[in-house]
Formats: sequence, C-alpha cells, structure tokens
Amino acid sequence: MAQARMAWMDELRGLAIVLVVLFHAQTVDERFVPEMPDAVWTTMALFAPFRMPLLMFLSGMLLARSLSKPTPVFFAGKLRAIAWPYLLWSLVFLAVSAQLTVGNVLAVAYLPPTYLWFLWFLLAYYVAAWLMRLWRIPAWVGLAVGVLGAFGPDAFRFSRFCFLFVFFLAGDLYVRHRDRLALDARRRWLVPAAALVAVAGAVASGLGVEVQYSPLFLAAPLAAVVLAVVVLPTVRLGRVGAALAYVGRDSLVFYVTHFTVLWACAWDLRAAGVTNGWVVYGVTVVVALGVGLALTWARHRSLLVDALFRLPGRPARVPAAVPAGVS
Repeated sequence: MAQARMAWMDELRGLAIVLVVLFHAQTVDERFVPEMPDAVWTTMALFAPFRMPLLMFLSGMLLARSLSKPTPVFFAGKLRAIAWPYLLWSLVFLAVSAQLTVGNVLAVAYLPPTYLWFLWFLLAYYVAAWLMRLWRIPAWVGLAVGVLGAFGPDAFRFSRFCFLFVFFLAGDLYVRHRDRLALDARRRWLVPAAALVAVAGAVASGLGVEVQYSPLFLAAPLAAVVLAVVVLPTVRLGRVGAALAYVGRDSLVFYVTHFTVLWACAWDLRAAGVTNGWVVYGVTVVVALGVGLALTWARHRSLLVDALFRLPGRPARVPAAVPAGVS
C-alpha cells in the first residue's frame, strides 16, 4: 500500500511539473516570438488553477516525516535540499537573463525575483510548521490564517503565499487523518462531485476568469486534490505513469533548470531567425525536458552534478526510530 501511494504521488508530481514546464514555455517564448498560438494560451489557462496547489499538497504530505526528525537534522535537510538549489539556480537564471544586479541578488533572500518563488514558499512553510508544532498552534488556526490571508493584497505575492499555505497544511492533515476521512468509502458520489467542481473551475479559467490563487474559487483546486487522492492510487497508467513517476521522483531537477533552459533556447532560436510560435514552443519544451532528463540521469552517477541540486555534506545521524525519507 505504501509503495502504491508513493507511485501515485510521483506520477502526480511529475504531471504537475510537466504542466509547469509547458506553462513557462508559453510565458518565456512570448518574449521572443511575435505571437504565441491561442491554443497554447487556452490550454494552459485550463490547468492554471491546479498546478501549484497540487505540488504544495504533495509537499505537505511529507511534512510529518520531516518534523519527526531532530531539529538540527530537520533544518540541515531543508537548507541542503531547498535553500541551496533555490539560491544557486536563482543566481544562474539572473546571470543568464542579464538581471544579475545587487538589488536582485539581495531580493533572492526576502522577495523571490525569479520563477523559483515556490522553493522560497516551501522553505517558509516548513519553518512555519515547525514553529506551529513548537508553540502548539492547532492546524485549523494555520488554515484559517491562510484562507483569510488569501483575500489580502497580491503585493509581494502575499495572497498567493497564504493561498498555497492552505494546501501545504491540507496535505499534512490528509496524511494524519486519512483513515478518519475515509474518502474511498465515499467515492461513489465524491468522485463525480469533485470532477464537476474541478471541470467548472478549469472552464472558468479557460474563459478568462481569475480562478488561479483566488480564495473565491478555492473549491476548484481542492476538488482536484480529492480526485487525485481517491482515483490515482487505484489506476495504472502504464508507461505514461512510469515516465511521469520518473520525472516526479526528481522533480526538483526539472523545476530549478527548466526556466533557464527555456530562456536560453528561445534566445538562440530568435538569434537563428526562428519566429514561428508553434516551432519555438515545441523546441523549447523538448529541450527543457530533455535537459532535465539528462541531469536527472547524471545526478545519480556524479556527486558533482548532484551538488547542483543538493548541497554536499555528511548526512546527520538520525535515530533508528525515525523513518528515512525526504529531508
């Protein structure tokens, strides 16, 4: 059962990362071509409400395992596996995009100036969860703060930060109360209801409604989460699932590298005189995913390549009673 759950989590994470690459290919390529195809815009808008909430929910599902570790091990793991690649690849992208200014470098610490804001959020959420446990703050308080904050201003990504915090905590709550929730026992009516809500949110987004990160449409990504945790563990996706799981297991590699690769590739294509939107979009997506696959293969065979995604260091000793897993 545990292996089945991990398989579907990897598949879902891989799917979400592929959608992120497809979306960012659109946003990057439009800077280098006269016009992007309308079909790309519409398709990406359909999936916009779901990508990041699903990723954050999956991250929250690993929170209990992280918090079970001694405090030094907990923070060392976050610094090595989240803070390090965030810092390194933020600087890489700023250099590649000719935005390596003192102001932007300083902003990496307090206001993410690049596409890597997700990692900054994630690190902040882990710290917040650790403090909540230390001060014995109930999870419902965090959820309430997240929902209320999501109605706040979007300045400095504040409302987005609060919105996604809800999904991070929801992932942890689901793991800890899965048996009590008994979603599988309710799947006969829960699956069609959740599908209806999720599709409605996707269609509204595709029609131009501001669904993404909107607390007014919180039900749409929550419905997608319900569909994921109820349906995915029971289906077999064959080779497609295996490919998505491969991406999902090393999702960090694809996430931190793809935007820089997209940018460099689109730049080169424009310099070569290639301006067709479909061609540029297709080539940049293939190259970004290809580089991610190559680096994933290489990081498991080279400590030097692995250091691009995880700060080298001697693993801290963890008591035998603490389950091994993601730091």
